[in-house]
Amino acid sequence: MSDNPWPCCNSLENAVFEQAIRFVGKFREWGIPIPDGGTSFMEMTFCPFCATRLPPSLRDAWFDKAEELGIGPPYDEMPTEYLSEAWWLLSN
Repeated sequence: MSDNPWPCCNSLENAVFEQAIRFVGKFREWGIPIPDGGTSFMEMTFCPFCATRLPPSLRDAWFDKAEELGIGPPYDEMPTEYLSEAWWLLSN
């Protein structure tokens, strides 16, 4: 697998750069930010620009890995590669 987390068009990457869409690398999630002052967002399953189905979230796999490593809340001891998309880019 490549080291590029973007599954489809450049418009999606540009929208994340412009903060119109939120990308949570460690969970492989894309979403529309909710302007509530926090980090909330509505997860997207399709790219709004090219209609490509986005890859599924890895949130459950991330927490499974934390449990496997014996790490619990607040997850401060997670290895560095698990704080970004590096863990799933390197595992494929």
